[in-house]
Amino acid sequence: MLHEKTVQDYVKKLHEQKELYEKILGFSHKEQELLCSSNPRIGKVISFLSEKQHLLSSIGIIENDLIPLRESIKKQGVHINSRSSIASLHESIGTLLTELLKIDSENETLLQRQLHMTKPTVDSKRAIRAYQTLGK
Repeated sequence: MLHEKTVQDYVKKLHEQKELYEKILGFSHKEQELLCSSNPRIGKVISFLSEKQHLLSSIGIIENDLIPLRESIKKQGVHINSRSSIASLHESIGTLLTELLKIDSENETLLQRQLHMTKPTVDSKRAIRAYQTLGK
């Protein structure tokens, strides 16, 4: 019974993580829309980057919560139904991460291009540093 609760908690945490990555991806798409517009608002881009950073911090907390659950599951094994559910969540999160890396790389390139067309401002320099931080 205790093991079932561990697996349920693990799956719940993975769902939470997936939802946060989906929110981050949403912000990344909004950033891209702004950066592709004729008049990008760098301040708004920075606002999105800040929110993404906050969400990444929350994901880090969840990841720390997952460590003992993952270790317990490794020791005790997982029922086939739970294994399928966990694998599906891992795959979904992996797909989200791949898409996030791609779009954030594109966004950084778009921002660099915008900066070459205009005089760099304090906001634009902060945005570049934020992208570089997110990529680490």
